[in-house]
Amino acid sequence: MIKFAIPLLHVSDSSLARAFYCDKLGFRHEFSHRADDTKPDPCYMGLTRDGVWLNLSSFSGDGVSGGVVNLIVDDVDVRREVVGHFNGGEASRRMTEGETLQGDIALASNLERIRGR
Repeated sequence: MIKFAIPLLHVSDSSLARAFYCDKLGFRHEFSHRADDTKPDPCYMGLTRDGVWLNLSSFSGDGVSGGVVNLIVDDVDVRREVVGHFNGGEASRRMTEGETLQGDIALASNLERIRGR
C-alpha cells in the first residue's frame, strides 16, 4: 500500500531554493545532503509544511527542470499572499476555497524566475 508520494524538484541553486521555500513560503528545512560539505551545491534537501514534504535537488539528473507541484489549501487569504508573492503581485483574479493553485502558482524549479523579487 502506498502511503504518500514526495515530489522531487530540480533546482539550480540550493541556497536560493531554501530561502524561497522556507523564508517566503513557510516550509521547514528537515535535512540536507551534499557530496562535498564545503560547497553549497550539489545538494539534496527535504522540506515540510503542514505535513506535506517536498524534496529539492541540485544534483545532476535529479528531478526535471520546470517540474511543478500543485498545492491545495483551505485558507484563501494565505493563498492570495503566496500567489501574489510568487507572481510579483500579478495574481489578481478572485480565488475561492477548495480551488487548486495550478496555473496560479506552480512551485517550479526554475528559480531564476523569482530572483530579485
